[in-house]
Amino acid sequence: MGSGRSPLIAVGALLVVLGVGTGWLVDSAFELDRARRSTRDLTKLATARATLERELAGRVQGLRLLATDPDLLAHGADHRAEVEAHLLAAMWLKPQVDHLRWITPDGMEAVRVNQGPDGPRAVPAVELQMKRDRPYLAPMLALRAGEAYVSPVEPNVEHGQVERPLKPVLRFAVPAGIGTAADDGVLVKNVRIDALLARLAEDLALPRAGFHMLSTDGAWIYPQAAGEAGLPAGAPADRFDRRHPEAWATMRGQTHGTFSTAAGDFAFVWLRPVRCVERLSPQSAPGWVLVLLEPHGSVRERWWLIATPRLLASTALGALGLALILLWARARARLRQVGRAQQRAVAAVEAAAGGLLVVDPRGAVELANASLRALGDPVRLMGALPPEAWGAGGWSGEIELAEDRERRCLLASWTPVVDEGRPLGHVGTFTDISRRKRRERLLAALAHTDALTGLANRAALAAALEGALAEARAQGDRFGVVMLDLDAFKPVNDTHGHAAGDFVLKTVAERLQAQVRRFDVVARLGGDEFVLLIDKVRAQAALDRVVASLVAVVAEPIALPSGMVVQVSASAGALLGGAESTVDGLLAAVDRAMYRDKGLRREASRAEAEEA
Repeated sequence: MGSGRSPLIAVGALLVVLGVGTGWLVDSAFELDRARRSTRDLTKLATARATLERELAGRVQGLRLLATDPDLLAHGADHRAEVEAHLLAAMWLKPQVDHLRWITPDGMEAVRVNQGPDGPRAVPAVELQMKRDRPYLAPMLALRAGEAYVSPVEPNVEHGQVERPLKPVLRFAVPAGIGTAADDGVLVKNVRIDALLARLAEDLALPRAGFHMLSTDGAWIYPQAAGEAGLPAGAPADRFDRRHPEAWATMRGQTHGTFSTAAGDFAFVWLRPVRCVERLSPQSAPGWVLVLLEPHGSVRERWWLIATPRLLASTALGALGLALILLWARARARLRQVGRAQQRAVAAVEAAAGGLLVVDPRGAVELANASLRALGDPVRLMGALPPEAWGAGGWSGEIELAEDRERRCLLASWTPVVDEGRPLGHVGTFTDISRRKRRERLLAALAHTDALTGLANRAALAAALEGALAEARAQGDRFGVVMLDLDAFKPVNDTHGHAAGDFVLKTVAERLQAQVRRFDVVARLGGDEFVLLIDKVRAQAALDRVVASLVAVVAEPIALPSGMVVQVSASAGALLGGAESTVDGLLAAVDRAMYRDKGLRREASRAEAEEA
């Protein structure tokens, strides 16, 4: 009897060993699958965040370039037809932009272009609205020079009523003008966030049911299937923080990561506009949370029949072998699906316009798409990142690379990827913004240079005087301010024409520039009036000698291109500035001194004429 039970015991023991081993393999495969899904989801969210950061930065930069377009500023809000043409061109082929408008400082729409089914359309003047009572307008009109405003996600409002069906929008605003605050009003762009997120979910193969965007207080913004809880359109009853309180508490304490609760497996990253938008208004939206949620049931139910204890008790060796074969076939099919998905993802990454770089925790390159390789060696790009980029919080900003003939400027974002505290590497995006930077430098130069003479203009002179005053207050130095006004210049224009007058002004500018030191400033305030900042002058006598040389060089004859020779003179006023001075006070005082000199010259000329 004992010998009869031995085979049964051996078979039973074998079944137990096979069952335990199978259960262990199943559990290990489940954990490995979960770890891979967590890494995949976090990488997708990091890529989604980088894409949205580029989108936000691009929208703001495009609006800034439009607001500082010299052709647009030359017309101003009073020339509706010309401004409408600029805004219509800016809206073309941009279906996510709901509308673009110019709002004056009193809150009135000066120009508005709406997106329609057949393309952008300018709103007639009689349909333009007063927006002064809109809550979103106050932070826009409070923008300072160079700032940008990004609103929270809000519903679109027409004629004081929330538009139905809901159109959740992001509002972008910048001051209209170069180097100004909102004195000329603001340019405002509305972008449909639901369309933007739907396109992003499709491009990155994100699950529609599990991809969410939340506000900073835990309300749903996307998808709208979750209700209107994230929009101020009523009292929300269904909110993410109420449905998943444990998950929300974990997310609020971290910037990104993965974790599990009873509801499922979560991956999340925080998206903050301040990371990607330069000079963001402090009243802008603080940010949002991107979340991927996969319920436990969708994963564990696939394994339940294998992991259940009934498998160990009731399944024979044949059934167990068949189950293992089926499991192997399913895993193989899943691997093929994952491989195809990876191939599609790699193809999408390779085709992306921006450079994408993925490295492991040691900094070894795991992925570099074609756009990134076109920018340069990945190791060189990583070497250009600042030390703080490798911190736990990530980094975004601009880096420069020295090329053969010029420096290339890149907009970079560098984000760590962490799974439950374990570093997995970094994901970075790099975009070449060299052309944009060159245009910004050109606009800055145009804003501080006199177009005719190439000298500093009034704004540049004021900045130079402020710098001289600051140095005087810090070190006790003194400096000289000289104002020159050409005498008998009008007859040159009247007799020889304005082209000859312009030639005289440029010649005088060149002579003045050649007469002073490299670090002195020569400015043209307009017409035939020039102001010079003479640095490091301690005595009035020394300044008077400089003035005498300037007046003398101006009085030298000037040969016009026509062959005629003309001669002008200059009246001059000069004084010393120091720590106690102000810019306005200095300019007013030197102006009075110049006019006193002009009066003395006229009296002297009159006396000479009477004696003759």
